[in-house]
Amino acid sequence: MNYSRLYTVSILIWLLTGIYTSEASSFRSADWGMSMAEVIASEGIEPTIKDDAALGWPDNLAGLDCLVVFHFSNGKLYQAGYMFTDEHSNENQYIEDFHKIEKILKSKYGEPDPSGHSWRRTLYRDNPEKWGFAISIGDLTYYSSWIEEGTNINHYLNGDQYEIRHLMHYESIELKDEVVKQEEELLKDKF
Repeated sequence: MNYSRLYTVSILIWLLTGIYTSEASSFRSADWGMSMAEVIASEGIEPTIKDDAALGWPDNLAGLDCLVVFHFSNGKLYQAGYMFTDEHSNENQYIEDFHKIEKILKSKYGEPDPSGHSWRRTLYRDNPEKWGFAISIGDLTYYSSWIEEGTNINHYLNGDQYEIRHLMHYESIELKDEVVKQEEELLKDKF
């Protein structure tokens, strides 16, 4: 597994997230604002991925292999999620995986707002058998979002350069706002 790719994808998720929430909720058994040690203790497992700002490990969610990733800033948990790692020779299977997870999310959180799919280019729009391929080249994206008890939840299926990404992302607004302000300050120091 390429862990630098995992970190890059995780940062990309963070940058793409546009809906924010408050600090009250949690992800799995961890609460926003916990330290790395507290998250490790709450999960009861030693991470296989660990650096100053992130930790994670392989898991299985609804029969799909994934990596669970937790992100920290100033020692506080502010963002987490799943990166599904199953590989399929039939690219449309990724769409089925997305719908499988979507069904579970809807049963827990209700109808998403917004949700759907969007086309960047429409070459394969009228050919559903090629929709998985369209995702792999960045032409089609599936998405859904919820705001639930202070947590922003985003579910994505997208791709580029013949690689498909299936991701779920959870985030705290209070801590995210702090992180954004810190990053803006760090960026100013570079000029």
